[in-house]
Formats: sequence, C-alpha cells, structure tokens
Amino acid sequence: MGHDSDSTTLGKAFFRYRGLMIRSLNDDISIQDRRSDDVVLAGILTLMLADAQQGISQHWRYHIEGVRRLIILRGGVRRLVATSPGVLPIVLSFIYIVVTADTTSPASDMLVEGLDIDELYEIVKEYGGNGYGFQMCPAPLFAELIQINHVRSQIPKLNCGNEDELRTDAYEILRRIYHFSPDAWMALNECLTDERRLVINIYQSAVASYCMSSLHILLYLPSDSLLRKNSDMERRILRELLEKALRSRPRGYIFWPLVVLGVRSVDGGPALREFVRQKMIDLSAFFGTYSPLAAKGVLERFWASGKTNWDACFDEAHMFTTVLTVNRGQLSSRPS
Repeated sequence: MGHDSDSTTLGKAFFRYRGLMIRSLNDDISIQDRRSDDVVLAGILTLMLADAQQGISQHWRYHIEGVRRLIILRGGVRRLVATSPGVLPIVLSFIYIVVTADTTSPASDMLVEGLDIDELYEIVKEYGGNGYGFQMCPAPLFAELIQINHVRSQIPKLNCGNEDELRTDAYEILRRIYHFSPDAWMALNECLTDERRLVINIYQSAVASYCMSSLHILLYLPSDSLLRKNSDMERRILRELLEKALRSRPRGYIFWPLVVLGVRSVDGGPALREFVRQKMIDLSAFFGTYSPLAAKGVLERFWASGKTNWDACFDEAHMFTTVLTVNRGQLSSRPS
C-alpha cells in the first residue's frame, strides 16, 4: 500500500515538472533569438528521453524533428560543434538517438533520410572518441551503424539499376565490421580493461548481427550458405557475451545489443527468447525505466507472428533507450 502511495506521489511530481519544462521550452521557442539556444536543444532531448522512460510519448519523432530544425538554424551539425563546443555532448546524444532509433524502425520510414549522412559519419569518426557518447560503442562500429541504416533506407527503392551497388556496399560494411580490431582500438584509446574488451566484443557481434539480419535481402544469396552459418554463429556468440556481461548486474550499454539478440532469437529457440525476455525485465527494474518493457512487448509480438525478418519486427518506428538525460554541463545560453 505504501509503495503504491509513493508511486502516485512521484507520478504527480513527474507530470508537474514535465508541464513546467514544456511551458519553459514553449516560452523560449516563441522568442526568435532564444529558440536555437544550446539549452533549448538540450531541453527538447531531455523531455523526449524523460517521456521515453515513462512510456508516455508516442510522438518522439516530433522532438527529433524539432532538434533537427534547430540544428539547421545553427548552420548544421559541423558548424554548430565548431562555434559552440559545449554543445558537443548534445550533438552526440542526438546522433546516438537517431541512429539507434533507425535500427528499430522500418526501412521505408527512417530518420537517416532527412540527415546529411556524410556529415554524421565525419562527426562520429572525429568526435566519437572512446565511445562514451554512444553508450560505450566504439566510434568505428557506430559509424558502420550509420552506413547500414543508409543502405537499409535504399532497399524499398531497390531496382535492377542499383541492386549490385547496394549489395557491394552491404558486403563492404560487413567486411569492415569484422576487420575492426578490438585490441588495436583499446590500445589506441588506452582502455585496457577486461570489462572494456567485453563491451567492445559485444558491440562488434551486435553490429555484425544487425548488418546480416537487416540487410538479408542483399547479403543472403541462395549460394551463400557460409554467410548463413556465420549469422547463426554470431547469434550464439552474442548470447554468450551478453550472459557474461550480465552476471554481475544489468548495464545500460547492453540494451541495444540485447534488442538485436531478441530479433535474432526468433529462430534461436524458446530458451534464448526466455533469456532475452527476462533480461529486459531485469533492465527495466534496475534502471526504473519503461523502455526495456516496451522493447520486450515488440519482440514478443514478433516472436508470435511467425515472421522472421528484421522489418517484420519493426513495422513501425520505435525508440528504445536507457539514457536518462543529456550532458548540459558546458552549455551557453546563447548561440555563438
């Protein structure tokens, strides 16, 4: 009874402060010389993330579009970062949200279509650093997610004229993912710990699995039985790595890889699906956020559908994240 009372009190407080935040953002946006301030960008993303944690917003794309337009008002991503260095954490958070949300959206309805791919790719490679801006995912692997999403977005437009080119792009992405060396990257970034190596291995496996699953129409030729076997092997590797990472306590950085494993578990047997289901519940309880439960619901409907391909799982756009807020420590109140 006491727990229910506390939850009700916290819920009322959340909605009260949410209302105050929306009112403040509306006031700033209505003033021309304040609408593109750094704090407004941070505020919109923070509101979106807060709503995602509570499972109350079905309109998260409006927030994304708002940030995108404000970035354009500031001259684009590269100019924004150059003229206002303190906004970099916000830009990296925005890129992370957009890229991972596209992985859980239909190929025909992806945010990447409205963005400058080359600019995103350059920002990630230049400022991605040690991966902390991307939930511990190394920048080279995160950059490949951008490329995979771009190729995915072209699949609905597939025709005889571009199929070979897209297939070449897909194979080249997969080659780069497997060519990535965790040890070399760790040495370069001075991240020489066993836990960091495990995280990098998880992301390499998850990105490879996402590539093979979401681009299957390009990669899986009838004669390519080796690639199919490799995909099955990667599913087993990813489970083993996630099991190892989750032996101590849930960690936010494994959420997206766990979603990938959830999609791949459609043909991996009931034990694997139960593993994913339980870990989603554990993540939700540990972080106090609804997002893993939302992901679990989408995966369960997919498992029951009898379908197996990536887009059948994500037949509408979803954003799943355990990120609670954005770093606002170095923001200026006015654009430079």
